Amino acid sequence: FNLMTGCVCLLLFLIRRRISFEWKIRVLVGWGLIFAGLSISFNSITGTGESMIFFVTTLSTVLLHRRSGFVLTVSAVGIFVLANVLYLLVFRSPQAGTVDVPNIVVDGLALSLFLFLLRQILLPLRSSLYSTIAKLERQISETERHAGMSRMKDEEIARLAFYDELTGLPNRNLFRDHVSRRIGADVQRAVLLLLDIQDFRIVNTTMGSEYGDRLLQDVGNSLRVDAAGAAFTAR
Repeated sequence: FNLMTGCVCLLLFLIRRRISFEWKIRVLVGWGLIFAGLSISFNSITGTGESMIFFVTTLSTVLLHRRSGFVLTVSAVGIFVLANVLYLLVFRSPQAGTVDVPNIVVDGLALSLFLFLLRQILLPLRSSLYSTIAKLERQISETERHAGMSRMKDEEIARLAFYDELTGLPNRNLFRDHVSRRIGADVQRAVLLLLDIQDFRIVNTTMGSEYGDRLLQDVGNSLRVDAAGAAFTAR
């Protein structure tokens, strides 16, 4: 039993990234009930089966959903009863002498009462625990949202500081920084080309600033595409 329990734990460790936390608990609880059933079937109430039932019930009540915990608690009592029946009818050695059946019955009733009281004590603790976890998750989500908004604001400030808002081209600040780095790199030869749209003011006065902005955007896009990788373009 102990060797098989170690194998189950090793299996859970190997597949820990592939299954959720709740499924890990379900596997542990499921194996715990199998362990308890086998132990009680061979040793009755003298083995470690009852201790395992207490353990898996506590585990399932605290860490699993309420319905799953209730089902597993009822399963634990059922396994206790069936395992003792198997012990009495199949696995008990003839040399073991008489069996105190009333003692087993009383032990089973005590186990049922203990599991019932255990759930009544642990359920409020579980509710408080999950409420705290939910509150922490909300706080973490809110903090991440604020951090994301702050990061977006920082990126927007940096974009407005170094890029022209209308055309998206680098602005005067980034242009000066580029020229300073080129001079600092001791470039032997460079070309500076200044472009101006002739009579641009007439477009604004006759057709409106909206058409003037569209003209500037079209020219900026053309320069960005034509000079991509070959030159630094700025407004």
